[in-house]
Amino acid sequence: SSLSLSIYIWKLLDFDTHRSSRALIIDYLPARRVPKTRALFKWGLRAATLAVAAGLYEFETNDVGLTEAIKRIWKA
Repeated sequence: SSLSLSIYIWKLLDFDTHRSSRALIIDYLPARRVPKTRALFKWGLRAATLAVAAGLYEFETNDVGLTEAIKRIWKA
C-alpha cells in the first residue's frame, strides 16, 4: 500500500541521515579532545532525529503523505 511504502521511505531517510550525521560527529569531534562538546552534539542529534520522526509521522497521518506529495509535485 501507499502508506506502508511512504513510512518505509521516511524511516530509511531518517535512519540514513542520523547515521551520516553521527559519523560526522565521531570523525570531527574526538572524544579525547572535546568530550563535552561531542556529548552535546550526540544528544542534539538524537533530539533532532526524534523531532524529524515525529514530524514525518504527523505528515503521514494528518496530511497527504509522502507518495501523494510526490505525485502532486511531479504533476505540478
